[in-house]
Amino acid sequence: MLYNIVRGILTVFIKICFRVEYVGRENIPENSGYIFCANHITMLDPLLIACTGKTKFHFIAKEELCKIPVLGAILKRVNVIPVKRGSGDIGAMKKGIEVLKAGKNLIIFPEGTRSKTGEMGEAKNGMALLIKKTGCGVVPCAVVGKPHFFKKTKLVYGKPVPAGYFEGEKELDIITDNIVFRIKDLLTKNK
Repeated sequence: MLYNIVRGILTVFIKICFRVEYVGRENIPENSGYIFCANHITMLDPLLIACTGKTKFHFIAKEELCKIPVLGAILKRVNVIPVKRGSGDIGAMKKGIEVLKAGKNLIIFPEGTRSKTGEMGEAKNGMALLIKKTGCGVVPCAVVGKPHFFKKTKLVYGKPVPAGYFEGEKELDIITDNIVFRIKDLLTKNK
Protein backbone atom coordinates (compact mmCIF):
# COMPACT_ATOMS: atom_id res chain seq x y z
CA MET A 1 0.00 0.00 0.00
CA LEU A 2 2.68 2.51 1.06
CA TYR A 3 4.75 1.48 -1.98
CA ASN A 4 1.90 2.41 -4.36
CA ILE A 5 1.24 5.73 -2.60
CA VAL A 6 4.92 6.74 -2.62
CA ARG A 7 5.36 5.66 -6.24
CA GLY A 8 2.23 7.57 -7.29
CA ILE A 9 3.46 10.79 -5.70
CA LEU A 10 6.97 10.37 -7.10
CA THR A 11 5.68 9.57 -10.60
CA VAL A 12 3.82 12.90 -10.75
CA PHE A 13 6.83 14.76 -9.30
CA ILE A 14 9.25 13.18 -11.80
CA LYS A 15 6.95 13.78 -14.80
CA ILE A 16 6.52 17.45 -13.96
CA CYS A 17 10.01 18.29 -12.71
CA PHE A 18 12.27 16.13 -14.89
CA ARG A 19 10.26 15.62 -18.09
CA VAL A 20 11.42 12.00 -18.36
CA GLU A 21 11.28 10.39 -21.78
CA TYR A 22 11.03 6.61 -21.48
CA VAL A 23 12.46 4.78 -24.51
CA GLY A 24 12.02 1.05 -25.08
CA ARG A 25 9.15 0.48 -22.66
CA GLU A 26 8.14 -2.44 -24.89
CA ASN A 27 11.29 -4.18 -23.60
CA ILE A 28 9.94 -4.32 -20.05
CA PRO A 29 8.79 -7.92 -19.52
CA GLU A 30 5.15 -8.41 -18.51
CA ASN A 31 6.13 -11.08 -16.01
CA SER A 32 8.40 -10.41 -13.04
CA GLY A 33 11.59 -11.96 -11.73
CA TYR A 34 14.07 -9.77 -13.59
CA ILE A 35 17.08 -7.74 -12.53
CA PHE A 36 16.94 -4.21 -13.93
CA CYS A 37 20.59 -3.06 -14.25
CA ALA A 38 21.49 0.55 -14.99
CA ASN A 39 24.27 3.08 -14.87
CA HIS A 40 24.13 5.27 -11.77
CA ILE A 41 24.44 9.06 -12.07
CA THR A 42 22.17 10.51 -9.36
CA MET A 43 20.02 9.46 -6.43
CA LEU A 44 17.01 9.81 -8.74
CA ASP A 45 18.02 6.83 -10.90
CA PRO A 46 16.14 4.13 -8.94
CA LEU A 47 13.06 6.37 -8.86
CA LEU A 48 13.17 6.90 -12.63
CA ILE A 49 13.08 3.13 -13.13
CA ALA A 50 10.52 2.44 -10.41
CA CYS A 51 8.10 5.02 -11.80
CA THR A 52 8.01 3.50 -15.29
CA GLY A 53 4.83 1.53 -15.01
CA LYS A 54 2.82 -0.77 -12.82
CA THR A 55 5.65 -3.21 -12.17
CA LYS A 56 6.72 -3.33 -8.52
CA PHE A 57 10.41 -3.28 -7.72
CA HIS A 58 12.77 -4.11 -4.91
CA PHE A 59 15.95 -2.05 -4.64
CA ILE A 60 19.44 -2.64 -3.38
CA ALA A 61 20.66 0.56 -1.70
CA LYS A 62 23.47 1.56 0.62
CA GLU A 63 22.55 0.94 4.24
CA GLU A 64 23.44 4.53 5.22
CA LEU A 65 20.21 5.70 3.56
CA CYS A 66 18.18 3.41 5.81
CA LYS A 67 19.72 5.03 8.89
CA ILE A 68 18.41 8.51 8.06
CA PRO A 69 15.45 9.35 10.33
CA VAL A 70 12.06 9.24 8.58
CA LEU A 71 13.61 8.40 5.17
CA GLY A 72 15.01 5.14 6.56
CA ALA A 73 11.62 4.12 7.93
CA ILE A 74 9.99 4.77 4.55
CA LEU A 75 12.71 2.96 2.60
CA LYS A 76 12.33 -0.16 4.71
CA ARG A 77 8.61 -0.23 3.87
CA VAL A 78 9.03 0.30 0.11
CA ASN A 79 11.12 -2.77 -0.72
CA VAL A 80 14.65 -1.46 -0.13
CA ILE A 81 17.30 -4.07 0.67
CA PRO A 82 20.11 -2.31 2.57
CA VAL A 83 23.65 -3.35 1.64
CA LYS A 84 26.93 -2.73 3.44
CA ARG A 85 29.06 -1.46 0.59
CA GLY A 86 32.56 -2.82 0.12
CA SER A 87 32.00 -5.77 2.44
CA GLY A 88 30.48 -8.46 0.21
CA ASP A 89 27.28 -8.27 2.25
CA ILE A 90 26.05 -11.89 2.26
CA GLY A 91 22.79 -10.97 4.00
CA ALA A 92 21.85 -8.50 1.25
CA MET A 93 22.80 -11.04 -1.43
CA LYS A 94 20.61 -13.70 0.22
CA LYS A 95 17.70 -11.27 0.37
CA GLY A 96 18.21 -10.35 -3.30
CA ILE A 97 18.24 -14.04 -4.26
CA GLU A 98 15.07 -14.60 -2.21
CA VAL A 99 13.31 -11.68 -3.95
CA LEU A 100 14.26 -12.92 -7.43
CA LYS A 101 13.37 -16.55 -6.71
CA ALA A 102 9.96 -15.32 -5.51
CA GLY A 103 9.46 -13.89 -9.01
CA LYS A 104 9.88 -10.22 -8.06
CA ASN A 105 11.88 -7.53 -9.87
CA LEU A 106 15.08 -6.06 -8.46
CA ILE A 107 16.88 -2.83 -9.39
CA ILE A 108 20.65 -2.88 -9.04
CA PHE A 109 23.45 -0.60 -10.17
CA PRO A 110 26.48 -2.72 -11.14
CA GLU A 111 28.93 0.06 -10.22
CA GLY A 112 27.75 -0.02 -6.62
CA THR A 113 27.96 3.77 -6.38
CA ARG A 114 27.12 6.91 -8.34
CA SER A 115 29.46 8.02 -11.11
CA LYS A 116 31.09 11.39 -10.48
CA THR A 117 32.03 11.85 -14.14
CA GLY A 118 28.76 10.78 -15.77
CA GLU A 119 30.61 7.91 -17.44
CA MET A 120 29.95 4.36 -16.32
CA GLY A 121 32.55 3.30 -13.75
CA GLU A 122 33.97 -0.09 -12.93
CA ALA A 123 31.28 -2.65 -12.19
CA LYS A 124 31.30 -5.07 -9.27
CA ASN A 125 30.34 -8.73 -9.59
CA GLY A 126 27.37 -8.65 -7.17
CA MET A 127 24.91 -8.42 -10.05
CA ALA A 128 26.59 -11.38 -11.80
CA LEU A 129 26.40 -13.43 -8.62
CA LEU A 130 22.66 -12.77 -8.36
CA ILE A 131 22.21 -13.80 -12.01
CA LYS A 132 24.29 -16.94 -11.48
CA LYS A 133 22.46 -17.98 -8.30
CA THR A 134 18.96 -17.38 -9.67
CA GLY A 135 19.23 -17.83 -13.43
CA CYS A 136 16.91 -14.83 -13.76
CA GLY A 137 16.65 -12.57 -16.78
CA VAL A 138 18.16 -9.10 -16.96
CA VAL A 139 16.84 -5.83 -18.38
CA PRO A 140 19.70 -3.42 -19.18
CA CYS A 141 18.76 0.24 -18.64
CA ALA A 142 20.54 3.52 -19.33
CA VAL A 143 19.96 6.90 -17.74
CA VAL A 144 21.08 9.26 -20.49
CA GLY A 145 22.19 12.63 -19.17
CA LYS A 146 22.10 13.90 -15.63
CA PRO A 147 18.57 14.83 -14.52
CA HIS A 148 18.05 18.56 -13.94
CA PHE A 149 14.86 20.38 -12.97
CA PHE A 150 12.63 21.10 -15.97
CA LYS A 151 15.13 19.68 -18.46
CA LYS A 152 14.44 16.52 -20.41
CA THR A 153 15.89 13.28 -19.05
CA LYS A 154 15.94 10.02 -20.97
CA LEU A 155 15.67 6.49 -19.58
CA VAL A 156 16.27 3.73 -22.12
CA TYR A 157 15.33 0.07 -21.68
CA GLY A 158 17.26 -2.49 -23.73
CA LYS A 159 16.09 -5.87 -24.89
CA PRO A 160 15.86 -8.32 -21.97
CA VAL A 161 18.50 -10.97 -21.57
CA PRO A 162 16.33 -14.08 -21.07
CA ALA A 163 16.36 -16.23 -17.96
CA GLY A 164 18.99 -18.95 -18.22
CA TYR A 165 21.07 -17.03 -20.80
CA PHE A 166 24.23 -17.32 -18.66
CA GLU A 167 23.60 -20.91 -17.58
CA GLY A 168 26.87 -22.80 -17.54
CA GLU A 169 29.00 -19.65 -17.43
CA LYS A 170 31.36 -20.01 -14.48
CA GLU A 171 33.16 -16.66 -14.68
CA LEU A 172 31.36 -13.81 -12.92
CA ASP A 173 33.54 -11.28 -14.77
CA ILE A 174 32.21 -12.49 -18.12
CA ILE A 175 28.60 -12.05 -16.97
CA THR A 176 29.36 -8.60 -15.54
CA ASP A 177 31.19 -7.48 -18.69
CA ASN A 178 28.33 -8.70 -20.89
CA ILE A 179 25.69 -6.70 -18.99
CA VAL A 180 27.90 -3.60 -18.71
CA PHE A 181 28.53 -3.75 -22.47
CA ARG A 182 24.75 -3.72 -23.06
CA ILE A 183 24.27 -0.70 -20.78
CA LYS A 184 27.14 1.21 -22.42
CA ASP A 185 25.73 0.37 -25.85
CA LEU A 186 22.38 1.90 -24.84
CA LEU A 187 24.19 5.02 -23.60
CA THR A 188 26.18 5.37 -26.83
CA LYS A 189 23.19 4.87 -29.13
CA ASN A 190 20.92 7.28 -27.24
CA LYS A 191 23.07 10.33 -26.61
